[in-house]
Amino acid sequence: MCQGKPSVDGMRMKHLLSKTFFWDAPAQGVLFGLTLMLFQAWGGLTLLCAGLAIHSRLFMFGVPHYLFPASLIILSFYSLFLVGRGVLDGARRTRTPRWLLALAFLLVPCFLFAFGKLYSDSSVLISGTNWPEKAALWGGLFLWFAFIAWQRRRVVNPVKLLAAVLSWGGGGVVFWTLCVFSNPFEDRGPFHWCNSSLPYVLYRRLGLNGASCFWFTLAGFVLVATGYILLWSILAQHSGCSMRQLCSRGIRILWGVMAGIYPVALLLALWSTAQYRNAIRDLEAHFGHPLTAAGLENVFYDGRTPAPDYWKKVNASLKAFEEESEKAKAENEWEFVNHPDAVLPKELYEKRRAVFLNGMDAARLDELFVSPMPPEKREYVAGKLWSMERPELSKCEKLAGIEQRRCRYAVDAGDFETAAKSLAHIDILCDYLSKDCSAISWTIWQRIEQQRNEMLGWLLEVGLPQDAWLEEQASRLQKQEERFDKSQKGVLYSEAVMGFDLIHIVRTGGLSAVLPDEGYYELNYHSIRFFFPQGWWLAAKWGKEYARVMKATSFDQMPLQATGSGFVDLLVAGISGILVKKQREYYASSRVLRGLIAAELHKRSTGSYPDAMEGLPIDPFTSQPLNYRKGTCKIIRYTCKWKPGEESTDGVSDAEDGVAVPQGRWIFEPTEENIEAVQVWSIGPDGIDDGGLFRKGDYNTGKRLKDDIRYIIPMR
Repeated sequence: MCQGKPSVDGMRMKHLLSKTFFWDAPAQGVLFGLTLMLFQAWGGLTLLCAGLAIHSRLFMFGVPHYLFPASLIILSFYSLFLVGRGVLDGARRTRTPRWLLALAFLLVPCFLFAFGKLYSDSSVLISGTNWPEKAALWGGLFLWFAFIAWQRRRVVNPVKLLAAVLSWGGGGVVFWTLCVFSNPFEDRGPFHWCNSSLPYVLYRRLGLNGASCFWFTLAGFVLVATGYILLWSILAQHSGCSMRQLCSRGIRILWGVMAGIYPVALLLALWSTAQYRNAIRDLEAHFGHPLTAAGLENVFYDGRTPAPDYWKKVNASLKAFEEESEKAKAENEWEFVNHPDAVLPKELYEKRRAVFLNGMDAARLDELFVSPMPPEKREYVAGKLWSMERPELSKCEKLAGIEQRRCRYAVDAGDFETAAKSLAHIDILCDYLSKDCSAISWTIWQRIEQQRNEMLGWLLEVGLPQDAWLEEQASRLQKQEERFDKSQKGVLYSEAVMGFDLIHIVRTGGLSAVLPDEGYYELNYHSIRFFFPQGWWLAAKWGKEYARVMKATSFDQMPLQATGSGFVDLLVAGISGILVKKQREYYASSRVLRGLIAAELHKRSTGSYPDAMEGLPIDPFTSQPLNYRKGTCKIIRYTCKWKPGEESTDGVSDAEDGVAVPQGRWIFEPTEENIEAVQVWSIGPDGIDDGGLFRKGDYNTGKRLKDDIRYIIPMR
């Protein structure tokens, strides 16, 4: 039966498949596959940097995040198909036995595994005592090249092939190592794969966070280029055509695209670097200080002289107080700190109060507040700002906690003078913290100011202060709010300096030197920027965007949503999220107190609290006046109770001087009560009015917390 001629479309499809899969030119297919592998790496890096520059969050978490690796996998399989088909075709032409061919393919991964395993244990392949692995390494190597030499019709020079394979393998190890350490913020840990991965061995041996990173990268490019040219020559010899003839149009297109990417990326990198430097100069003009560690140091000291002896005295006082406090400290002491106004059993209250007062006498803390606190000595060094120690900040927090407890005991005893002294000591602490423009100091300053507001609220509840003193406190609250407003620009300056300092130490591979105990592994990116201009362009663009974002005067001007740059979001997340919330919480607390002071002064002048109040300060969470209520108010009162625990076999858990200590712990039970009072409150960060109540939600119950900010005065 006669068959018709193939259709034109069928012929075109057959021709397309032949050209795509190199049916008639397997040697060209091998060279195209190898070239495509290089193109994938170079083009993939370019697309990655471009995607991260356009919108890093979308690229890393959106649809492109899935399409990008999927495309690379498809191209990789295509490249491996072309290379594998060419190798099989060469074996067929040389009439190589199938069993020998299978053995050769099996020995390749065995050789690579043995090489990596051996080199991870020792940098010298012929040293050490691990002889079985050395035998596997060298035996596999010799058998593989014996296969090349033992062919019925030898068309490949084994020495040239060995040089090509080793060149490709060496280049692969170099770029594998660079990929492993390409992300400086990856949490690898100090011992992560250190004893079983070749890149970590090379990193430690060669010191890739230094200048050797340049020569290591250069060696990788030279090895890949050498291996590519040698295999090109081998394929040309094997196919019986010249190297020029073997270089098809598709290969020339790939090389043209790769060559074109470099100058474009380099020009973009140089242009973005110039913009980055201009942005730095604009930011320095905006803040009025250089964006250097020295500039930040001058702002901190501001003509003050460090006084290490003073802070040694603080250490001694805190140590003496803590030694005395250990006599009454419970296992869950943090619960007592979280509930300073809880109702305690009388015996427990008296015991803790007596121990506290003895600690105050032993520590002689009043001597620390006879004058403004001098600054501690700080090491402002470029590249050390993120790891710079600030031990005096924790000491300020401890001192504030002690003063808060003293104020509580004084209020309970009706001792206004002692309570007012505690507030005066808090003022000295806050004045010291306000002179430090770092974000962490600002946060602690805000926290201690909140504690002071609580102390002032206690005094309002019992009605101890005189009118003039209350008016003075209302004025201070308003001035402190203005002071917080002015401090924001200084905090942004400090964060900008530390952000650019972090950029500098990452760029030069300095994280491992700044934080040697954290196990950081990173490259010296600055030394290899000309090898990878795409990454250089991305880094310069991110630095420019960070400088643009930091050109602000208040926290509210910082972006609350993702900017598109993951690096910028990483550096500004704390400002746009935590600091804005903390600032508004403090403003709400201070304004509530000012409103309540006004109500108390009204009562003292007229004999009764107002039924409603006009002109209350604005709630920072709603931009509306604060809430006021006179009459029945709901409160949450915490009561401290002893909860017996499981006893040991002898009925006691411990003994002190022969006296048995019962099992159990102190717990704090909340109960809601209704009292006649006046209250002023803000609805808090969640924007929901809970009537002034504040209570954290029970863990793992799904119950919503109540976060209103309120102060209250019971009817007297």
